[in-house]
Amino acid sequence: ISYKQAISGGENIFLNMRLASAGLIESEYNVGVFGYGKTFTIVTLLVHLLIHRVGQSKIRIYILFFMYFVLSVLAVGKSQFLFLIISMILVWSFTKQISKKTILIGFSFLVVTFSMLQLARSNEEDDQDNVVSGMFYTYLFGGLPALDQVTSSQMQSSEFGQNSLQFFQRFIKAFGDHPKRTEDTYNNDITYDGYLFVPNPTNVYTIIGPFWLDFRYYGVVIFGFLYGVLFGFLYSKAVKMYIYGIVTYCLFVSSLVLPFFGEFIFAYLSYFIQVFILSYLVDKSIVRKLYSFFNSNKEFSL
Repeated sequence: ISYKQAISGGENIFLNMRLASAGLIESEYNVGVFGYGKTFTIVTLLVHLLIHRVGQSKIRIYILFFMYFVLSVLAVGKSQFLFLIISMILVWSFTKQISKKTILIGFSFLVVTFSMLQLARSNEEDDQDNVVSGMFYTYLFGGLPALDQVTSSQMQSSEFGQNSLQFFQRFIKAFGDHPKRTEDTYNNDITYDGYLFVPNPTNVYTIIGPFWLDFRYYGVVIFGFLYGVLFGFLYSKAVKMYIYGIVTYCLFVSSLVLPFFGEFIFAYLSYFIQVFILSYLVDKSIVRKLYSFFNSNKEFSL
């Protein structure tokens, strides 16, 4: 499927794969229900990291990491690697002492991976000498100037909650006769094909942007409150050593590291729910019994 997506577009196969995986271009090839395998892989990886003990084999961890790495490369998405490394480090910290060397290796891996992916999906028109530096500049410093342009204008979502409530909209439209929305549109749109220039082109307006575009100040206040309630709940479960609390909190706390870039919880609410449900099931006795059965009666515990 990835091969078909890669050759069904422009000359840059990595850019084609990225646009197809992000739903930014129409493609007759898609992974369908197999896309849930990626969620299953990351949850299984984090659970194995959590229950791993010194002296035990790490072969399953290596295999799961490689599987998720390959799936993320095929999607050509950088944020997935960021979520992976930060969540792995945080999960380790709940049961083990994390060395500075491990953290340094993890973030070095991120820098190299980000750079390679950005180079791979860049166009011929891009300045090849500044592709990587431009990427980091835009990610670190582009969001706030872009948000300033948005808030200073009359730009607003054309549909109710099209950014922050898109999960519910798609769910409702999936069971009705509503036409499928192929792209977001805005009233008084000040962007150029979806991009603002700061001076590099960017289409993200920090964590506040989607809420502002949908509901103005009310959206910023209400969704900020929901963020606090959500992460407060997950953290309280994590410190009590509930597996679903630790896995979900560690995986999505990365969104609090990237407020200057974009919003990741309500924009990917379906993924968040999948992770929560899968990790919640791990805490159930039937899953523990299955683990013990397939692992020579070894106990499943933190």
